[in-house]
Amino acid sequence: QRGVARPQSGGFDIGAFESSCTITCPANITVANDPNQCGAVVTYPAPTTTGVCGAITCAPASGSFFPVGTTTVNCAAVVDATCSFTVTVNDTQAPTITCPGSITKFTDSGQLGATVNPGSPVALDNCPVITITGVRSDGKALNALYPVGVTIITWKATDTGGNMATCGQSIAIMVPSGQRHRP
Repeated sequence: QRGVARPQSGGFDIGAFESSCTITCPANITVANDPNQCGAVVTYPAPTTTGVCGAITCAPASGSFFPVGTTTVNCAAVVDATCSFTVTVNDTQAPTITCPGSITKFTDSGQLGATVNPGSPVALDNCPVITITGVRSDGKALNALYPVGVTIITWKATDTGGNMATCGQSIAIMVPSGQRHRP
C-alpha cells in the first residue's frame, strides 16, 4: 500500500484495516448563572462515539467556567472526527440598588421650589454593566426645579440580562415660616 511492497520482513499480508469514527455531541445546554457570578461552572456529558475514535477532547472542557452568553464547545477525536454544541449561560440575578437619602429643603429665595442635587444611587450586580435611570413623580427632569411638597424619584438599575431593581427617594420642599406660598 502507498508504494511499499507487502509483505515485508517475511511476514504475512493481512490486508488493510480501515476504521471510521463518528462523534455525536450532547444537545445544546442552557443554564442560569451561578449565584453572584457572571457565568456558571457547567458540567456536560461526554460525546458518544461509534467506530474506533481514540481519545476525545472538548474545549472548553466539561466543568469549566462559562461566561454569561453563548459559548461554542468543539470536540475532536484522535482520528479526523469532530462535533460541536453550545453552552448558553443566562444572567437571571437581579442587581441591587441603594437610593440616596431623603432630602428636605426650603424653597430657593424668590422661587416656588428649590434646586436640588438628588445624588446618585449605588447599584451592584453579578455582571459589570448596569444602567441606572431616575424618574421623578412629577415627570420633570432630575435637574429641574423641585416644587413645594414631596416629589418621589424612582431609581431603577437594569443589567444586560434585563433584570432590574428599584428604590425610591423622597425630595421634600418646604416654604420657610413667615413666607407666603402662592400656588
